[in-house]
Amino acid sequence: MNIDIIGMQKIVEATGIGRPHLYTGIHKALRKYMSEVLTSVGQLDASDDLQCREVMADVQQLLDVLHGHVETGNTMVPPPSKHAIQARSRASPPSTRAMKSPSSNCVTTRGRY
Repeated sequence: MNIDIIGMQKIVEATGIGRPHLYTGIHKALRKYMSEVLTSVGQLDASDDLQCREVMADVQQLLDVLHGHVETGNTMVPPPSKHAIQARSRASPPSTRAMKSPSSNCVTTRGRY
């Protein structure tokens, strides 16, 4: 993945749409996927061995996808500039500042869960 920051800035300036939302689509899809897997866990009949194996495989696949997503974010997406972080921090109420701070290597080990 190659992100052309200057090209993106030109598009934003030309269209007047404001800051581009790079993450909206993928995070919407991840939330939908997590919701579907959680629903299947909630509907699980624990006495059905086949269903248990299928649902556990779905949970493992979800964890693998989320791990890959975090790794991609940590290696492919450039971190926000110090200026952007400071501006965001000043604009946010104190209670949300921790939630909006960038994560760095939030997954450091990987194994079967």
